Amino acid sequence: MYKVSIATPTVQFGGNIRVTYRFVPLLKGLNVKSIRSDIIETHTVLRPYASRSREVLTDAFDPPTWEEMDISTDDRCWYQCSRMLHLPKSTRQCLQSVATTVLKVGHSIQFSITLLNPDGHLSVIRLSLPIVLIFYPSTSASLQMLSDIATWDEEENTLPHYSDHVRDAKLIEICPGNPSTPAGPGSNEKPPDYSVSHDVSDIPSYWDTV
Repeated sequence: MYKVSIATPTVQFGGNIRVTYRFVPLLKGLNVKSIRSDIIETHTVLRPYASRSREVLTDAFDPPTWEEMDISTDDRCWYQCSRMLHLPKSTRQCLQSVATTVLKVGHSIQFSITLLNPDGHLSVIRLSLPIVLIFYPSTSASLQMLSDIATWDEEENTLPHYSDHVRDAKLIEICPGNPSTPAGPGSNEKPPDYSVSHDVSDIPSYWDTV
């Protein structure tokens, strides 16, 4: 029996992944010869459909013997060991996981566990775990972006408040020849009274209804 697990499927870009291996040998004389882990990155274009994969990371090691492994007693007596996988920190070697309507970038860890049987022949256990690589705000790239935003010229790049209309275009500037331009907020001029119109069929102009 075997169990392979990671703490979380969501991993920070350029971070580390601790993999825990647990075994219960059901055959006397059975040993784990080697363990190999491959992080595979798959690029899929949906329109038109195309797909390719590449190895982001390859890690192979000889696990300790049964006597050297730790024993876990949570639900049964497991022989366990762990291994740390260090992800690349360059986007040339690895990309962030992406899922859009056009492009998908996915990642998974593929394991190959080679067993040495008592009669001398080798057998291999293969399994795969999906993972998601994401950029957290604490990465250097995000901090650099926030630093660049903080150095922008505030006078040229910030919008005025609603109470500050110094940059608003005034109606008199748009149509300077119109005598019906409304007065400012401090004027005592009253709006036209449509009830005294002599011709009810007359439709007031736009300038009278502003």
